[in-house]
Amino acid sequence: MKSKLILDYTQLNRHSSYSFLRLTGHGISLAFVFTVCLTTLTFNYSDGFIPILNCSSVLNVSCELCKPGTFANISTVHCGCCRYSSHGVCVNASSCTECPVGEHQSRYGSLSCDICPPGTSTNNQTHQESCAKCSPGHYSNENGSAYCSPCQEGYYSNQTGSANCKACPLGSFCNETGSAQCSPCPEGYYSNHTGSTNCKACPVGSFSNKTGSAQCTSCSPGYYNNETGSTSCEPCEAGYYSFNTSECLPCDAGSYSAAPGSSVCKQCPAGSHQPNTGQSGCEGCPAGSETRVSGSVNCTGCLPGHYKNDSGFDVCQECPIGSHQPESGQESCIGCPEGYESRLNGSANCTACIPGYYKNESGFDLCQECPIGFNASSANSTSCEPCPEGYYQNLSGKPLCNPCDVGTFCNSTGCSHCEDCDQGTEALVAGSNNCTLCKPGSFKESTSAENCKICKHGWFTTKSGSLECTECPVHYFCPTPDRDKQQCSPQALCPPGSAVPGWCPSPLYVKESDYDCKASSELIGIVVGACIVFCLLVAFAAFKRYRKRSQTIKIENAERRQLVSQEESSPPVYTGL
Repeated sequence: MKSKLILDYTQLNRHSSYSFLRLTGHGISLAFVFTVCLTTLTFNYSDGFIPILNCSSVLNVSCELCKPGTFANISTVHCGCCRYSSHGVCVNASSCTECPVGEHQSRYGSLSCDICPPGTSTNNQTHQESCAKCSPGHYSNENGSAYCSPCQEGYYSNQTGSANCKACPLGSFCNETGSAQCSPCPEGYYSNHTGSTNCKACPVGSFSNKTGSAQCTSCSPGYYNNETGSTSCEPCEAGYYSFNTSECLPCDAGSYSAAPGSSVCKQCPAGSHQPNTGQSGCEGCPAGSETRVSGSVNCTGCLPGHYKNDSGFDVCQECPIGSHQPESGQESCIGCPEGYESRLNGSANCTACIPGYYKNESGFDLCQECPIGFNASSANSTSCEPCPEGYYQNLSGKPLCNPCDVGTFCNSTGCSHCEDCDQGTEALVAGSNNCTLCKPGSFKESTSAENCKICKHGWFTTKSGSLECTECPVHYFCPTPDRDKQQCSPQALCPPGSAVPGWCPSPLYVKESDYDCKASSELIGIVVGACIVFCLLVAFAAFKRYRKRSQTIKIENAERRQLVSQEESSPPVYTGL
């Protein structure tokens, strides 16, 4: 397009300069220089050019290309600033190039548009002076975004200008796009990973009683729930227990749980039982039965030797000493019959009284010892027998009586000891019930257990029951202790106490008196002769011994003299010392 520009020179400064710029299709500018000195200048120019007047003495007129970032049209006399020029030059005579989507420019005369950074966009608009921050719930993670994208499900952005969305944290979820925040999981639900689009219901046996749970809590032992999405657990009823949190199980037979919320069942204690399952307590055993171990399902009868007289939790008791019970499952014990007893607790049977003991009636009493003077020789005795005559028992509880020792007697039954025989009497055999008089020739001088003693030689007694013996008088002899004394002959020696007559040996001795003999003259001569012969023999033996000794001395002296003479005649010998 071409136009005619008429300049009034009077309106211009004489020294002002104007440029005429024109952009050709090849980027070549044409400059025209005119010399104008007129008050009014008339010339032709095209879009993109401006006149340059440089008046001095001569007005020079030329065209000049607009600088990058500016433009001109026919109505302007100078180049104006473009918001943006894609190539640094005007591409249109009347406007600049708009910034595309994702870019902006707020400065005049810019050579290019600025790219919107992450977190911003131009909302899919061109010709923007600035980038808009992404609103909450949206993001842009690249440079030059035309628009902000909504956060996907499970992600959120809670502030403006987000370059990225954040994953919903544990315990929360987001099931819509473009969310500015995540919602907490409701009670009974959970989310155990980030970026969840929904929450999962707590499984059976667990619960969540608050919002925003990242995990569910298992039911405590003794509690349960059997539905998903539970906000609490229920306690197991009495008689039930739970350890796997999803169901309550009945207590086994022989066990129980007394209170709700039990994690284990307790065994029924000894003395009780429980035959059924799912029970809150145990039952006592009836009379005559018991349980000795915990966890019993049924009761068992009391063992023989035991009893239980009422129902309850007690165990069977041992039958006390003096009683017994041969059968099982009994409520009481039985006393032992006559002659029998039980000396131990818990006896199933009675034992016979041992010899030396007795029991004369049935009941709970023990066998008693037979008293002294009595005995019971057989077992299971119901009474004791007194010791017979000649026997005794000085201890109680003995099976037999002892015979009286020799020299003692007992002449009644039930003796606890025997008596010594009186003086002049004796008991020659054991078990005597009386004493007999000492026989002639014997005596006993005091009451004791000794028997009668025989009179010693030369003494005698001819009556029974003697307390002592009589010595044979002089001129008499007593050959036996039970016969009277006898007269000795005149030639006999019969001193007092002679058992037989004594005689002097003839012819060497002769009677001097009734007590002694004396030597005869023949005996004296024999004795003197024998002494003389003995003395001569001793003297002869001494003489022979003296003579032999003298000869031995002479020989030794001669040998000694010969040895001395040899030593004196020998020359001296050098020994080397």
